[in-house]
Amino acid sequence: MENKELRLKKRYRLGICPWWWPVGICGWLIVAAFLARDWKIDGEMLAACSFLFLLALNVCGVAIAGIRAVMDRENRLLWIRQVSYFSLTIFVFLGLLNMIYGGCRIRRNPRAMLISCQSNMKHIHNALVCYAIDYDGFLPPENGAAGLNYLIEGKYLDDRSIYVCPGRSRPAGKFQELTEENCDYIYYGGGEQSYDRKGILLMDKPGNHPERKYNILYYNGEIESRGGW
Repeated sequence: MENKELRLKKRYRLGICPWWWPVGICGWLIVAAFLARDWKIDGEMLAACSFLFLLALNVCGVAIAGIRAVMDRENRLLWIRQVSYFSLTIFVFLGLLNMIYGGCRIRRNPRAMLISCQSNMKHIHNALVCYAIDYDGFLPPENGAAGLNYLIEGKYLDDRSIYVCPGRSRPAGKFQELTEENCDYIYYGGGEQSYDRKGILLMDKPGNHPERKYNILYYNGEIESRGGW
């Protein structure tokens, strides 16, 4: 009987759930989790792609084994076992996916993203103040990303991820120089830094947050949120 099953497993590639298949799925989920963390890949997108691709393969396996269980009465027990193996793999896969990627939160909390964005702005403001101290009270002279590049070049704030709004879904930190395409904040440069000076120093670009919500950083370091909700 075992030799017969072995011959059938060698004959049919589709509809057979080998021992390495669930092991391979578990290994991929663990590797993907490390890739999302260390390479700053979008964990939500990686989880969604993994889910759709691997779930589709397992469902196909269940369907093929199920059809053969109906048509091949002589080896029905073999195909029923394959159906159960694929089904069990699906349940294990879903459990691991939820456990590993549960922190990704497929649906982000807009308020949490807004608060995290404010934290980025505070870091940028502190760096701008340090720059002004070293340059007789004057801020980087250029507007936009060109002005913020002074902070990177001078090592005042060279963590590129700070210049990417957390409300964005794309990964952060994959660039060397700030441009208007990869920088999510509008900097109004020039002049002297003064806590008594009125005006906007930094603000969100349109589209950083849903419902037209955005943050504004003033010269005195205060941050104000405006927009919907």
